[in-house]
Amino acid sequence: MFQSEAIVVIESIVVIEAIVAVDQGFGLAKNGQIPWKSKTDMNFFKATTTNNIIVMGSKTLLSLRNALPLPNRLNIVLTREPSLFTNDPKYKDLNNIIFLDEQELDSFLKVPQPNANGLISQEYNKYFKDDVKIFIIGGEQIYSKYCSKCSTIWLTKIKANYECDLIFSYHNVLFNSNQYNCEVYYEDDELQIMRYQLESGLGPAPEFETESDSSMK
Repeated sequence: MFQSEAIVVIESIVVIEAIVAVDQGFGLAKNGQIPWKSKTDMNFFKATTTNNIIVMGSKTLLSLRNALPLPNRLNIVLTREPSLFTNDPKYKDLNNIIFLDEQELDSFLKVPQPNANGLISQEYNKYFKDDVKIFIIGGEQIYSKYCSKCSTIWLTKIKANYECDLIFSYHNVLFNSNQYNCEVYYEDDELQIMRYQLESGLGPAPEFETESDSSMK
């Protein structure tokens, strides 16, 4: 029988959440790519993460359009060799992306301030507002390491099976642990968005535009 792992939230001055999209088989990707396109899920992701801090692995960064950071967010990329990226002219002059190794990221998550341990320069101050959140956005190795440290996990489930070769393994914890409150935040014929939260009370959810909303404009 599955034994759920201990769930420990990092003691932090801000909220740490995860946001993930999977297919019916809890697949994340196939051949290194997300095999579906969902305007509703994209709108939800954008509405939820904009003006906040997002954390991803280097493979996730490289899978983004032109391998560039997402706009209007502070992009933190976890990599074993930050210098490979910081010395790359492509990223050198960008003001919304930083590269940290595992030890640096763990230190930042505990004290996410612009000058925490000298990791974040003052130019990123605009992202450190009172209600800032940190979102773990993938890939699978990042989810496996940091989902247990999140107070909330947003799970979009696409209602189709794409026979993915990369699976969101943390779903075993979500479905075999009694430590989460779970609610359906949104559902239509294409997908279902679930909110799994460790705390007893469910806070306000982000507003976002669905595909049907946009088609009415």
